[in-house]
Amino acid sequence: MNPRVRVTVFAGLASFLGSMSLLPIFDSFQWIPRVLLVVAAITATSAIAHRVRGLAFAAPLLMVAVLTGLLTALYAHQAAPFGFFPGPAALRLLHQTLSDGFSDTTNLAAPVPVTRGLSLLTTGGIGVIAVLVETLATSLRRPAVAGLPLLAVFTVPAAILDNGVGWQPFVFCSAGYLALLLAEGRDRITRWGRPVRAQRFTRTDASSVVPLARRSANGSRPQPNPRSGGGRLVAGQLTSLGRRVGAAAIGVAVVVPVLIPGLHSGWFGSHHTSGAGGLGGSGGTTINPIVSMRRDLQETTPQPLFTYTTTGKPDYLRMLTLDKFDGTQWSPAATTSGQDVDADNPLPAPGNVTVKPNSAITTDIDVSGLKEPFLPTPMVPSKLKARGDWRYNPNTMVLYSEHSSTVHLKYQVTSTSYDPSQDFLNAVVNDPGDAAIKPYLTVPSGLPAAIKAQADNIVASAHASTSYQIAVALQNWFQTNFFYDTSVQGSSANALVSFLNDKRGYCEQFAATMALMARMEGIPSRVDVGFTPGAKIPGSNTFLVTTADAHAWPELYFTGAGWLRFEPTPRTDGQTNRPDYSNATGAAATAVPTNAPVPTGAPGLPNGVPTPHEGGAGASASSGKHGGGIGSLFGHLPVGWLVVLVLIVLAAFSPILVRWWVSRRRWTDADTAAAQAHAAWQELGDDLRDIGLEWRGDTDSPRRAAAAVIATRRLHYDQTAQSALSRLARAEELARYAGPSSARTHERELGGTNLRTDEKVVRRALFDSVPRGRRLRARLMPPSTGRLFAGATADVADYLRGLSAKVGRRASDAASRRRGR
Repeated sequence: MNPRVRVTVFAGLASFLGSMSLLPIFDSFQWIPRVLLVVAAITATSAIAHRVRGLAFAAPLLMVAVLTGLLTALYAHQAAPFGFFPGPAALRLLHQTLSDGFSDTTNLAAPVPVTRGLSLLTTGGIGVIAVLVETLATSLRRPAVAGLPLLAVFTVPAAILDNGVGWQPFVFCSAGYLALLLAEGRDRITRWGRPVRAQRFTRTDASSVVPLARRSANGSRPQPNPRSGGGRLVAGQLTSLGRRVGAAAIGVAVVVPVLIPGLHSGWFGSHHTSGAGGLGGSGGTTINPIVSMRRDLQETTPQPLFTYTTTGKPDYLRMLTLDKFDGTQWSPAATTSGQDVDADNPLPAPGNVTVKPNSAITTDIDVSGLKEPFLPTPMVPSKLKARGDWRYNPNTMVLYSEHSSTVHLKYQVTSTSYDPSQDFLNAVVNDPGDAAIKPYLTVPSGLPAAIKAQADNIVASAHASTSYQIAVALQNWFQTNFFYDTSVQGSSANALVSFLNDKRGYCEQFAATMALMARMEGIPSRVDVGFTPGAKIPGSNTFLVTTADAHAWPELYFTGAGWLRFEPTPRTDGQTNRPDYSNATGAAATAVPTNAPVPTGAPGLPNGVPTPHEGGAGASASSGKHGGGIGSLFGHLPVGWLVVLVLIVLAAFSPILVRWWVSRRRWTDADTAAAQAHAAWQELGDDLRDIGLEWRGDTDSPRRAAAAVIATRRLHYDQTAQSALSRLARAEELARYAGPSSARTHERELGGTNLRTDEKVVRRALFDSVPRGRRLRARLMPPSTGRLFAGATADVADYLRGLSAKVGRRASDAASRRRGR
C-alpha cells in the first residue's frame, strides 16, 4: 500500500474507533452504520484527492463537500435537489432536525434512543472530526495534533455519564490514535530512502560475519550465508518511535483516569441514571417544565406533538405534577416515591376516594414531536400499554421512565374520572393534621403580604365559608378580572405580585397563583403541567395536540374526592374548560372584583380577543411579498447555517490571509538594511516550503543554502534568478555575520539593491519550475503557515512553564517565610 494512502486509511480508522466511545450513550447500535458510511466516504475522498495530481491542496474542501452532500442525502433527501444537493429547503430541514437533536440532548438521559436528531448530530459531528483528523494527519502531516479532535469525542461521554465511561472506549480511541502515529512514522521513515535489511544468521554462521574493519582489500562486503532465514527491517527510528509512543500511552493510561472522574468501571461503564430525562438521584428533575411551556406557547408556528383518539370526552392530559413552591418557582418535590409500581401491571386507584368513578375511558396516543420522559395521560390512569420500562407514581399520578422517552411512541391508556356533586364537596372538611396532605399546605416564609391579603379579600367578598366555596371563588375571580397574555414571564413571588397588580398573564401565573392562594386558605394544592384537549382533525375522530396546547392548571385536594382540577386561566380559544363540579351556584358563584376596576380596552389584549397563540396552528400568518434573486435565497436560510457557511469560507481562505499577513508584517517591520535582508531571506524560505522544496537557510550558511537551491536545477536556465539569489545570500551574510563596525559598509553595499524585487524574481522562477498543482497548493494552502501554529504552541508552552515556575517559586518563598516565623 502506498505510504500516504496508508496514513489516510489509518486516519479514518482512528476517527471510527474514536466514535466507539459514544456507545454507552445510546441504547442500540443503529447509529453506527451511518457513521461508518460517512467516515468511509471522507477517507476515500482524502485518498483520491492525494492520489490525483493537483487535487491535494483542495482535499479539505472536497471532504467538507462530500460530508455535506452525504448528510443531505441521509437526512434531507426529500427536500434536496437530486437527493443530495443542500438547497435552501434541505438546509432548513437539516436545521430543524439538528435542533431536535440538541433538544434531545437536554431532555433525554443516557442511554438514549437513536432519534433522527441525535443520529444527525452524531453522524455530522463524527464527520467533522474525520475531516479534521484527515486534514491534520494527511494534508498537514501533523498526526500528533490529530489526537485533539479524537480527545474531544471521548470527552462527550466522559462528561455525560455519571458512573464513568469504562476502559474499553478508551482502548478503542487509544488504539486508533497509536495506529495512526505508527502508520505516519512508517511513512516518514520510507521517505528517508531505501530501507536497510540485515540477514538473520544461525549460531553456526557466526564465523561468516566479518566485522566492518576486516573487509577484503577491495572493500567488498562478505556475502551473507545462503541458509539464512530472510531479512527483517532494521528501523532504529521506528523502534525509537514505538518506545516513545508506548511510554506516552502508559503515562496517559495512568494520568487520564485521574483527570477524568469515573473512568474506571463496567463494560462501557455503568450508565444508568437515577431518573428519567435528567431526573436526579433524589427524585428531583433538572428540566424546567415551566420554561419549556413558555417557549412552546410563544412559538410563532405551533408544532404538532401527538394525536389521539378516545372513547370518552376529550379532556386535559397531565404530564408532570409540581407540588413544591420554594418562594421562587414550582417544582416536583419528588418524581419517584417508595410506592411506585411497574406500569405493566394494573395501576392502583387513588387512595381515600369514596366518590364513585365514571366509566373507564380508553385513549390511544401516537407521539410525533414530543420528547419527554413523562407520558401525557388523562387525569387518573388505571392501565397502560406502552413500549418501554414505564413506572407509575401513585402520589402524583404521573407515568415516567428512567430510560425510555415519548419519542415516536404509540401507547394506550385506560383512565377513570371523578365528578363529585357540589353538595358532597361543600360538606368536605380537610384535616390539616393529615400527614398525607400536610406537605401540600406548606407555604414558604417571607412571601409578600399582598398575596395573602388579596386571597382573604377574595374569600370575604364571595362570602365563601367552605373549602369548596373558597376554591370556586378563587377560580371565578381569575376568570372574571384577568386577561390572558403569553408575553408575561415568571412565577416568583415578585412576579406574582406584579401579576396580581397588572391582571394579565398566561397559564403559569394563573395556576401558580391560585394554588398558592389555596394553600394560604387551608386547601391542599399543587400544579399540573400538560396539555389541553387539542383540536379535532376535520373528517376524523382524531385530535391533534400542538405546542400551542401546552397548559398548566391547579389541582386541589378534597377528602373523599381526591385531587380535582380547577381552571382559573381565561383563555378564549375554546381549549380550556371548567369542570362541571366547579360551576358552583350560591355563595361562591360570583366573585366580586376586589381591586381597582379592571382596565377595559387595554391595547392589544382586551378580554375576549384571542392572543397570537390562541387558536392553534392557524394563528400565525405572514404578509408581504418576497423578492427573488440571491437575497431571497439567503433570506430563507437559517441563521445557524449562514454562520457555518461563513466559517467554512473563512477557514478555506485563512491560509492565504495568514501568508499575506506574515509577508506584509515582515516587510513593514524591516526598517534597516539588515532587517530587509532577514525579511527577504525568510520570505525565500517560506516560498521554498510552500512549493515543497527543501530549505537549509535556517541551519546552513547563506552561501551554502543558495548553492543547495541552485543544485536542485530549479534555476538552472534562469541566470537572472541566480544573480538575484546570489544578492540575497550576500545580503543575508552581511546582515548575519557583519559586526557593528561594518554597519556602514553594509548599508553602502546594499544601498543600491532592491531585495524585495530580487526575492520576487527568485520566487517567480521557483514557482515556474514546479507543476501547476503544486503552485496552486502553494498559493491556496501554503504549508509554511503551519510553522505559525507550532511557534504559537511553543510560545504558549513556554509561557505556561514560566508561569508554573513563577507560581512554584512564590509558593516556596511563602513556605520559607512561614517556617522562618
